[in-house]
Amino acid sequence: MDRDLLPGTVTVAFNGCVASGAGENQTKAENDTGQGDTANTYIAGPAKIEHRQLVLDRISRQLYVADDAVDGITKQEFAILELLMAHPRQVFAKEDIFEYAWDEPYIGETKTLDVHISNIRKKIKKLTDDEYIETVWGIGYKMKE
Repeated sequence: MDRDLLPGTVTVAFNGCVASGAGENQTKAENDTGQGDTANTYIAGPAKIEHRQLVLDRISRQLYVADDAVDGITKQEFAILELLMAHPRQVFAKEDIFEYAWDEPYIGETKTLDVHISNIRKKIKKLTDDEYIETVWGIGYKMKE
């Protein structure tokens, strides 16, 4: 899976793109500094990705539920959330999520991914009873509306 699935990753600068849906299902990606191309963020794409009450801060590499930090998000868990939250309505095959999060070819086993998804759910559950990651049986995962 190519990491170019995130908005703005083809170019180094982020142009202030905002993608949104309707009502409380709104998903928003925006530059943290509000400075558009002049922001010195060291990352391509938006500084923060938001979905419902989740905020993924790509600069600090931290996940928040509302204003509460989620403890212990690993590198792979962060990458999984980054992909899913950047495209909240898209269903991703387990194989594609694996290739994105581990940045290596899929080798035929999805149990590792399933365990990471379970761990993400448990960490979020410590701060809220809301469900954020939906299992799409026979395919993979997506963000829950």
